Amino acid sequence: MSGLQELEKYAVKYATEAVNFDRQGAKSLAISKYQKAVEILLKICSLYPNTPKTKVYMEHVES
Repeated sequence: MSGLQELEKYAVKYATEAVNFDRQGAKSLAISKYQKAVEILLKICSLYPNTPKTKVYMEHVES
């Protein structure tokens, strides 16, 4: 698995956990997980700026 794929895997993991915590009403835990997912997406954009998914990731980060 490449470094990019590994980072994407972790971003998805944190985002999924965030959504689950959000649904359970655990807002502070959800925020923490959302922040981790965003940090990883920003790292991907920084390390792999020419990846086609970079634009999509930036749209998610900005929303």
